[in-house]
Amino acid sequence: MDKPFGRLIRSELFTFLIGPEKVPFVVNSEAIAKQSSALHGLVNGNMLEAHSRTVVWPDVDEDTFVRFCEFCYLDNYSPPSCGWDSNPVKEAVPVEDDSQSEKLAHALESPLMSPVSIPSSPKKTSKKKGKEKHSLTSRPKQSLGPSSDITNDQRYMLPEKCAEFTEQFKPFSNVTDDQDFTPVFLGHARLYVIADKYCIKALKELVLFKLHTTLKDFTLFPRRIGDLVKLIQFVYNEDNT
Repeated sequence: MDKPFGRLIRSELFTFLIGPEKVPFVVNSEAIAKQSSALHGLVNGNMLEAHSRTVVWPDVDEDTFVRFCEFCYLDNYSPPSCGWDSNPVKEAVPVEDDSQSEKLAHALESPLMSPVSIPSSPKKTSKKKGKEKHSLTSRPKQSLGPSSDITNDQRYMLPEKCAEFTEQFKPFSNVTDDQDFTPVFLGHARLYVIADKYCIKALKELVLFKLHTTLKDFTLFPRRIGDLVKLIQFVYNEDNT
């Protein structure tokens, strides 16, 4: 249990009271303290919060805090989900189909890239003298054992659950104009506010990367201009800086 995660999971519990309703979230103190010197002082210092093992964050919403905790434990976080405009004419089915096709393509990539071993060497050696063929076939386990292990090792694919785990962290962009990306943009931005306030450099860089990737691939449909306007308003609001 001397590994970092062992120390983390055995550390004391610390309670965060989130939002105006003071919803309690109990986390391992080491997961929070390791993020920055500011948070280390909050959790392990001489302040009242450190002694009571409780702190109130009234300006942080629950979803943002969940993403913050996800980063504290996993060094990554899942992008916020987009909303959907209510529109009886346009359905969300094409987007779902497109998403499914992307998942299928991703699932097929690994097996296709896996090299298939073709036993060509025995055919070439068949042209040699019988004595040579005998010397090769008399010790198949010795000569082919190690290479067989390596080949078998290469055939092991990443488990589906692990692939899904990696996939859930990838930033995404819109496909149709009925996807409301306001919660996506603001979700990233609100997490950045926490990272900036408590000097969490790694989280700041990660949020900027995901937000940049999302914006870079974002299709600016006329109906979606307001999504960007709300992000800009949030960024220039003095309460968030």
